Amino acid sequence: MKLVDGKWSKPKLTFFSTDKGRDFEPHISPKGDMLYFGSTRPLNDTIESTGMHQWYSKRNENGWRQPVPLEKPFVDRFTMYITASTKGNLYFTSNEKGAKPEDGGIYNARQEEGQYETIIRMGEEVNSGEWIAHSYIAPDESYLIFDGEKPSGFGDCDLYISFNENGVWSEAYNLGPDVNTDQCEMCASVSPDGTYLFFHRGVNGTGSIYWVDFKRLKEQIKHWYPTRA
Repeated sequence: MKLVDGKWSKPKLTFFSTDKGRDFEPHISPKGDMLYFGSTRPLNDTIESTGMHQWYSKRNENGWRQPVPLEKPFVDRFTMYITASTKGNLYFTSNEKGAKPEDGGIYNARQEEGQYETIIRMGEEVNSGEWIAHSYIAPDESYLIFDGEKPSGFGDCDLYISFNENGVWSEAYNLGPDVNTDQCEMCASVSPDGTYLFFHRGVNGTGSIYWVDFKRLKEQIKHWYPTRA
């Protein structure tokens, strides 16, 4: 969809969509030069799907290139919902082999000389509770928003935020009753200018997209947790 003269156009299929599998959860990097998305399409020239993998497309002066699957170390493990920082560091949902789905968590991979060598599970400040997933990393990596189920939550999955303080992640704070309800709030993202927080709210697989004033919300968080935010 495009915003034209203050109105949204009707949706149409993106260039990377295919009828060979499901495509979902796209993310464009802060620099606007990389597009990431999950897909169940077959890898390379194989006939059958081998499950979900993460794909990416690069953008140059001629537009977007055809997407290709992420190389190692991503292709050999489950990953979903990738978001990128300005430095190119990636944050995403993953788990270890044999782990239950509810025991997954947030992982990251740092870009070094254009390559990703190691995938690291984030600490208990983020990965405590169940169904920890769908992380959004701030462009400058100053905060991370994600969803999960915790005993202190409002009901189903809630949205939480953790702040990066000189390389150390703070404990995760619930985004509060202006965002979280007894339904499931998940899959957060923030507008490029940092003004609006978008997220999904629903129950039993149905729901809608909501938004709040993120700048105001951050000021509230600073009031709630003055020594941390």
